[in-house]
Amino acid sequence: MATVVTYNGVRAPSLTDLDARKYAVYFDDFVADLGNDTVTAATAGTGAHTNDGTADGGMYRINSASATDGQGPNIQFKNFSVTPAAGKSIYFECGLKFIDEAAVDLFIGLSSINTTIMITDDVDPDSVGFVSFEDSSIDAVTRDDASELVTKTLDVGTVTLNSLTKFAIAIDGLSKISYYINDALVATSTTNVPAGSMVPSIVLHACSGSTAQPEIYLDYLFAAVER
Repeated sequence: MATVVTYNGVRAPSLTDLDARKYAVYFDDFVADLGNDTVTAATAGTGAHTNDGTADGGMYRINSASATDGQGPNIQFKNFSVTPAAGKSIYFECGLKFIDEAAVDLFIGLSSINTTIMITDDVDPDSVGFVSFEDSSIDAVTRDDASELVTKTLDVGTVTLNSLTKFAIAIDGLSKISYYINDALVATSTTNVPAGSMVPSIVLHACSGSTAQPEIYLDYLFAAVER
């Protein structure tokens, strides 16, 4: 088994020890369209790579293309999957900016392949991530699809416009999930850790409180799983 290091005191792949013999690693700075994302739009919504100088390197620009409640893209990066298991560490991180609209329906994290990750204020398939529903508050959530049970920690953060926010998740085997916003630990969960395969996923929908089309600039996406 690979040597396991800690991230803020939690078992996780080290960002400086990415030995391919120890970890399977995914990193995208969005400098080119790699064609590894699948966009499922709920009536409207787009996700596209762009190099317009908004972010160093490149970025992935996600727009709901609508201010209508429930409309927007469900995006999954299917070329990289992780499956929680005993003795295995998993790490997810992304940096993004919210543009123009703070009231959103949002999911950021890992989810099994599904065209409708978000259902009302809940998540449907195996999922670990951050959610926002109908406002600008952010919750931490995990769902084990086998048991159909959800653990949610409310109000761990708030959507902040026009500044880079880092979201991170560390999964320690099947026993613990730790959630970070801007490197600060905001929640932990020891129940309902999913055991199914998941891929990096982002959902951005307009909500009833939206006055403009929600938009996100995704600066980078990183995930790693212990072999």
